[in-house]
Amino acid sequence: MGLELEICSRTELIAWADDLIELSDQPKDWMIELATSQKQHILDVFHLLRSIPGKANLDISFKLLLAKLMKEYPTVALEDIRILRKLYSFTDFEISYNFKACLYKIDSELDWLDSLDDDNWPVVQRDYENLLALGADYKDWVD
Repeated sequence: MGLELEICSRTELIAWADDLIELSDQPKDWMIELATSQKQHILDVFHLLRSIPGKANLDISFKLLLAKLMKEYPTVALEDIRILRKLYSFTDFEISYNFKACLYKIDSELDWLDSLDDDNWPVVQRDYENLLALGADYKDWVD
């Protein structure tokens, strides 16, 4: 999610894979492939990530994403609409209703924003901050 939102870099992903390799007695193929993915097309990297065995906990992943956003984008401005629109795409994921409700609310406000003046941006900002608050307990887990 962080790569798709462009708030996590490929360098961070590779560092994570390198750390996993270092901690492992016998690194898995997917760890090595991720650690050496610098020159691969981003869609190939997404495919590699999806091929990691195990079941992802999307709620925890989303909370970590929110914690990262809290550090990178504690507030959003009109020029950050792209980030908010991309966040909405995560409503297709199996994340909890609380997350989806916040994303739906922000998205509907953005739809109205086109026909309203910029004075309404504080409403979007407030709801964005409410969304970020859902990941506050994970803020110490992200760089």
